[in-house]
Amino acid sequence: MQRNRLFFLALLSSMLDGFSGFIYSPTDQQSSRNDFDGDFKEIKKLDENWYWVASY
Repeated sequence: MQRNRLFFLALLSSMLDGFSGFIYSPTDQQSSRNDFDGDFKEIKKLDENWYWVASY
């Protein structure tokens, strides 16, 4: 079974406030809420393979 690799591009990152950014998924599989050691509060699909995520 091939594992889905995700690529995270951070836009705004803060040690105290959280972070947001884009995730690219080559297999178009949505990220889970705890990927990248985050606690994503929002995950929105933008286009094929692209997601916007935010943790606050």
